[in-house]
Amino acid sequence: MKTIESYKYFAFISYKSNDLKEAWSLKKKLDGYKLPTLLCKQYNKDRKPTNESFLDKTNIQPGDLTQELKDNLDNSHYLIVVCSPRSAKSDYVYKEIEHFTRNGRENEMFLFIIESDPKNIEASFNPAIKEAEKRWSERDGEKREILGVNIKEKDVDKMFFLYRWPLVGSWLQRERAYMQLISRLLNLEFE
Repeated sequence: MKTIESYKYFAFISYKSNDLKEAWSLKKKLDGYKLPTLLCKQYNKDRKPTNESFLDKTNIQPGDLTQELKDNLDNSHYLIVVCSPRSAKSDYVYKEIEHFTRNGRENEMFLFIIESDPKNIEASFNPAIKEAEKRWSERDGEKREILGVNIKEKDVDKMFFLYRWPLVGSWLQRERAYMQLISRLLNLEFE
């Protein structure tokens, strides 16, 4: 098993081209992230910045994944799937998930949900996600689910002003989702 330091990229961000703005914002949050000093002391961790995350900004032509994309997936510690109804239908997102999880790396994959139907959140999940969860569950002999965060999730008890000041509330929801994801990637409790 490789250590986090042995990977070229901290994470590979998989997304549908229509969701580039959200994927790019996520990349900016992740690249060079340093854990706050107080948390470093609390969790006995180094304060060194994370490696750069990989985000392919080219227009991918139809077909199989290029060898370069496969190499970048293999050289990324995590796979973050930007989930939306668009990415749920993307063949490339499907292929990236399949390639990343083919060797049992489902526990290193996370979902970043940017758009979903509250009544059917799974409509934003690419079918490869459920297939990966099924393989993981069968291999471990117990039900496994890939973890994710939702930028639209509302925690009314803690953010009562979401409805009163929607612009501030929307920004706070997004920031909260970023921090939830980063805490999961760094194996910390989100508090």
